Amino acid sequence: MKKYSVLIFILFFYWMPSGFSQDGFEKGNQLFTQGDYQGAVDAWLAAKETDGGSFGLYYNLGNAYYRLQDLGHARLYYEKALLLKPYDQNTKDNISLVKSDQEESVEAIPVFFLKQWMNGLRDLFPVSVWMISGLLLLWLAFLLYFLDARGKLSMPPFWRKWLSAGLLTLGFMCLFGGLSRWKSIENPGTAVVIPSSVTLKIAPEAESQDVMTLYGGTKVFFEDKIGDWYKVVLLNGEEGWLPLSEIEKI
Repeated sequence: MKKYSVLIFILFFYWMPSGFSQDGFEKGNQLFTQGDYQGAVDAWLAAKETDGGSFGLYYNLGNAYYRLQDLGHARLYYEKALLLKPYDQNTKDNISLVKSDQEESVEAIPVFFLKQWMNGLRDLFPVSVWMISGLLLLWLAFLLYFLDARGKLSMPPFWRKWLSAGLLTLGFMCLFGGLSRWKSIENPGTAVVIPSSVTLKIAPEAESQDVMTLYGGTKVFFEDKIGDWYKVVLLNGEEGWLPLSEIEKI
């Protein structure tokens, strides 16, 4: 581990979802503070199987795996945490530290500014906020139409028309934002290399030509699957094939 890497270890002792069992989440916290990082991982993974995932659980798992110098799993769980809280700066900083500890990291191609802006807008709110806002706006549009049909509105026709259109448009945009946010969490289309190193192949065969060596913690996009192989695209645009056993989906 590089000497200047100062990881932000913020354990979520105070933030335990009500549905989580104390035998899992809190036990993991206790083991972590005692220096038993593998024990903490086992406890948190058991809590995950029992109660499901959460931001705090994924973040803590990333911390424990980082302490164990398992960069692949550390990056995997930090990325899972970031999906749930896309603007959490601590998680972003820890991902940067994982990348700095890799023997060689893949530099990402800059994202087109319009796509970056749209993704940022999508990630502003959780799915529930987008969906509730969309349904509320559509309900208001229907109410406006109902009152107008009964002659209960005194505003000019021009304003009634544009207000109704605006509410409908915003309502459907919010619903679309909610669906997009849900899809980005449930099926992000990305994965992380888990072993300390793996060889990217030009074809889905172990004997095929090598493309390059990837190191644990490298993030990839998966595009296709043939048998026990995934076709992946790196952040720099290079393509190749990896065995299913060497990567885990975020």
